[in-house]
Amino acid sequence: MGNLKTRDRFEFLSVSRNLALNALGLALSLSAGAVFVDLDGQSSGAALAQKLPKASREQGGPVGAAKEEPTSAKNKHEKQSDLAVPAPDTAVSSDGKEIPPVDSTNGRAGGDATTGGAVSEPYVGTAGNGAAGNDGSIEAPSDGAGAQSGAPAVVDAAAPAQSQALTPEQEAANEKAMLQNEAVDHYEAARAYLHNLDFDLADVELRASIMCMPHIRASHRDYALVSLLRGHPGRALAEFMIVVGLGDAIPYSDEQKEAIKNDGLKLHYRQGLALAAQSKWADSIVEFEWAKFYRPNAAKVTRSIAFAYASEGKFDLAEKQYAESFAIDPSDAYGHADFAFLLAAKGSAERAVEQLNEAVKLQPKVAALHVDLGWMAESKGDLAKAESEFQEAIKLAPRQATLWTHLGKLQARQGKSELAMQAYKEALAIDPQQLDASEGLQRLDGSAGKKKEGSKS
Repeated sequence: MGNLKTRDRFEFLSVSRNLALNALGLALSLSAGAVFVDLDGQSSGAALAQKLPKASREQGGPVGAAKEEPTSAKNKHEKQSDLAVPAPDTAVSSDGKEIPPVDSTNGRAGGDATTGGAVSEPYVGTAGNGAAGNDGSIEAPSDGAGAQSGAPAVVDAAAPAQSQALTPEQEAANEKAMLQNEAVDHYEAARAYLHNLDFDLADVELRASIMCMPHIRASHRDYALVSLLRGHPGRALAEFMIVVGLGDAIPYSDEQKEAIKNDGLKLHYRQGLALAAQSKWADSIVEFEWAKFYRPNAAKVTRSIAFAYASEGKFDLAEKQYAESFAIDPSDAYGHADFAFLLAAKGSAERAVEQLNEAVKLQPKVAALHVDLGWMAESKGDLAKAESEFQEAIKLAPRQATLWTHLGKLQARQGKSELAMQAYKEALAIDPQQLDASEGLQRLDGSAGKKKEGSKS
């Protein structure tokens, strides 16, 4: 009898679990329509570019499409987003009194992303991102001229100093409002990724949204859906319990926050590289900018943005990104090499050689950098320098037949026939199919034979 009761208890728990998961699936399927929304026919790059936190966009951010953020009732958040966020219109002091936000007319209005490279001050969502109303809904601002009533404004660093300094409570209110807007940006980005069925990136953006504002129910709801789609029913059930009020949202620990930032960097950077491999430079820049938002000091990301801009022919933007990359990591030899070819494309040959010399100085044991410098010197007509660099490259990679072949060509052009013939023979010993080496050797043998005949006569 005891065994029967035990079995019945297990069956009851199993049935309860299945009922809970079925209820979760039904609820999430009903809410999925609010998640998989049409993005006004925009490309994924254009949509995601608009979701980037504004501070990142103003650094010369993504160029997925020409984007114009509305400042009227057509604000993107007037699509009745159910992102329920706490209203940021007040802060509470240590004695329990409400502290109103700073009275300022310097709230930032929305607008096109600039490409000036300057880092803006953190913003409070006015025209560009909407503000949270007292009922937790997202409200469009009445105009784009200033801060919406009831939303904390941030003091513009470029504006004249305020007559009264911010109190700690007011600073806290502003910080809360900025986190709220960042949460909205991550949430909207997650919706864009869900629209494209990219559940991994949707997952990290939803976690980032929750990291900024742990009590946003819509983020937990969508995170439950994404967790279920990614095969994590336990996580989905836990998130759903938060949504229906059966559990409390616990802020992420510092360790969890670092994991989210690392995941955001890795996933967005990987996506950017995949897009770059398809020559989708504009969309790749969007993804690199997202990666950079998570880890601003990742030099490889900034360098990748620079390379993508250069590939689009936007050399001025690329040069700014390379300069920023070197400020982060001056020892980035490959960044200097990439920058050198950008300068060469702009016609700045002298500066290009300087950058490649710096790259070789930083990484003297990398054969490819010596080859790059050799090619650059040859393009300027400095054959002696080119020969020297190819000789250094051969010391590091002696089994590369193509290096021997090109060294032979450089020596032949300088009249060093015997050295050139030796280089060609080395190339053919490694790879008998080196056609250029074979033809070069035949030409030099023929010339040598004619000279011998002429001397005999």
